[in-house]
Amino acid sequence: MNRLFKKCALLYFMLSLGLLMAQPNKGKVLLLATAFVPKGFYKPLMQEIEEDGFEADFLPMPKLGTNDFSVQAEVIHQYLSSLPKQEKVAVLAHSSGGIALRAYLKKYGNEKIGKIIYLGVPHLGADATTFYNKTIPFVCKRVSACHQLVIGGDYINQLNQNFPETENTSNLIIEKDTFVKSKNSTLNSSPATVIQSICPDLKLEHFSFVRNKKVILGIVQLLNGQNLTFGCEA
Repeated sequence: MNRLFKKCALLYFMLSLGLLMAQPNKGKVLLLATAFVPKGFYKPLMQEIEEDGFEADFLPMPKLGTNDFSVQAEVIHQYLSSLPKQEKVAVLAHSSGGIALRAYLKKYGNEKIGKIIYLGVPHLGADATTFYNKTIPFVCKRVSACHQLVIGGDYINQLNQNFPETENTSNLIIEKDTFVKSKNSTLNSSPATVIQSICPDLKLEHFSFVRNKKVILGIVQLLNGQNLTFGCEA
């Protein structure tokens, strides 16, 4: 009797494991970080994405994302080209990671991308790096991306000229962002949603807001095509 019980228990375990392994993956989510920020910083976000059934992937950039955005675009291209032909990914692009993504999109199009979520991206340039370039230029010395993010600069202007329309795009920004003002985070093709317009009590900062639990919930909602509430329902 004891042997029969063990066999049944083992069979049940194997069947359960098989069912778990057979569960469909919701797809791959590629995370593009902002400059200087390592993979570990995004652990809460990536963990929540994976627990929801997606496969989270982090794409490291040379020189921690401080080099020329055209170089970063090629890194993205190499990654996406390595995927199966029919596979598309969702992309989360944080701050300057969004400029790298847009440099890729302008050159290669969005054939490999199914959904884009911009997170505090300085589409028209970054107020902070513009200030650094004008007043304390040594901060941006030998940092190509810093020079390219100047508001009204040649690189940003050329990037935005005739930029291709992209579908399934969300653009999340925060209120009173000191790194990039809301007017510089918005494009006609990517109208912005201010997170505090839905969650007024949230105190958020440009770099760390992607670690906030409610913001992470909102990102997961967007990945699933759900209504964006951030868990702040009345």
